[in-house]
Amino acid sequence: MKNWHKIVLATGLLLFTVKGFIPWYLNDQAKQRALLKKESVCKVTGGYGVTQPDGWIKDFYICSDGSTRFHRLVSPEEQKEAERKTSPQPTPVKKHKKKGKKKPGAKKKTTPKEDKKPNKPTPQKNNGSTPVKLGAAWSQNNMIKHAWTMSGGNVAFITTLEAESGWSPTRIGHNTNGTTDHGLCQLNSAFHDKFIKGKSFKYWDQQLNYCWGVYKDAVARGIITHTFYGYNRRHEVENRFAWAR
Repeated sequence: MKNWHKIVLATGLLLFTVKGFIPWYLNDQAKQRALLKKESVCKVTGGYGVTQPDGWIKDFYICSDGSTRFHRLVSPEEQKEAERKTSPQPTPVKKHKKKGKKKPGAKKKTTPKEDKKPNKPTPQKNNGSTPVKLGAAWSQNNMIKHAWTMSGGNVAFITTLEAESGWSPTRIGHNTNGTTDHGLCQLNSAFHDKFIKGKSFKYWDQQLNYCWGVYKDAVARGIITHTFYGYNRRHEVENRFAWAR
């Protein structure tokens, strides 16, 4: 056979392909799929919603690595139902009638009426124990509930954060001096850079704890209007909430 050496070479290449290249290729593909699966895991640490013009809400997850993932669309009807279920009903108070007969000819005591303050918007009220942001996702109202409990029901703190970021823990604002503002209370990078770049900033509850500490310190030092510019606009956003009675 004149071409026996070619047949031997072809057979060797075939064996090398079957026993060497194909197993290596399959193993490499399996490793890549495992890596993609690992990278796609999102450990949810919070969330927020973005209200669309048609009333629907885009609900996003906040992952432990700081990234955000789209979760689902929430209809206005589903949002109202969720708020109704999460708002606890107040305990009914029994009215006790006073015993005794009224004296004939007795006149009712009258008290002078207090002057009503003009030009002040009347905020809506709900039947729960914590304020609810109207039209917001459940994730935002969960953050508001946490902040309300932590601050002891501080209305100014709730409305200041609404004016600062609209309760978005991933919001970033750019200033003309080159600095940036980050998170729920728009912490400035010139003063809070260490916390912004730290691991705790990725979690919205840790952001709230830090913001509450900065807020209390600014009030005590009398510099609250310069620390949080949203404090000066807090009355403008009060009507975005249904306040607890």
